Amino acid sequence: MKFIGRDKNICKGFLLLYCTLLSIAECRTHFTDVKVGIFLDRWKNGETSLENYGINFADYNRTTTLTKISLQTKMIQLNGLSFEEISRTFCNDIVENNATVIVLHTRNDNLTQFVGNLASYFKIPVIGSLTQAPLLSDKEYFSTFVRNVPPDTLQFTVFLDFLKYAGKREAFVIVSDDTSYGLAMQHYNDNEFAAVTIINLGSPDLEQRDIIKELQRIKSSTTHAVYLYWRLEASALHSLDCKGFSSHQRKSIMGSFRESTS
Repeated sequence: MKFIGRDKNICKGFLLLYCTLLSIAECRTHFTDVKVGIFLDRWKNGETSLENYGINFADYNRTTTLTKISLQTKMIQLNGLSFEEISRTFCNDIVENNATVIVLHTRNDNLTQFVGNLASYFKIPVIGSLTQAPLLSDKEYFSTFVRNVPPDTLQFTVFLDFLKYAGKREAFVIVSDDTSYGLAMQHYNDNEFAAVTIINLGSPDLEQRDIIKELQRIKSSTTHAVYLYWRLEASALHSLDCKGFSSHQRKSIMGSFRESTS
């Protein structure tokens, strides 16, 4: 199976988001294990490495600024497995191992829906990087499922729709550059539904303590919704912390990535 460049970037971007969102590692005294379950439904004979699927964890380890994080991955190939076998594998490899997040790099809608429903039942975040099945938008059955959202500024509209659907009237939007900040201001300042606070973490003069200050501001707020709008290469992304958010006030985090136009 060959992935076009966009598929590779989507999968890399999703993994980068959920891996780097798990710890402001420099501020922690303990080591954090991040467990990622990756489900695939197509396979070439002789392929045993995730690098064949556009996922290079060596790149992550070389570029990340986090020093107290260990990335553990479990790759699960779904071809030939019955639903009963998938359920057993899911419980053994994902639930019992306390996986942090699941990536569904699957094209088969039935397999994607089945695993997505299992993940939602166990309250495990799951990201679909390929499938476009409309049923996956049904939050009654796929409450933890997210996927790649529409391109460019349509993503801002999607987030507003999400707030309306969830009944949330307060949210934070975090962007990685001045252009995105201006676009976000245009879309959110005039909306009559929700109070949206926009934070630009893309300044080259931004320091680690400034990022931490903004994240603590989100953590202490009553909002449940945070939207990240990033360039893939935005270095500040490495410092974001999802797991540090209050376990008593869950934050729903949506993220989207795009390549730099420069």
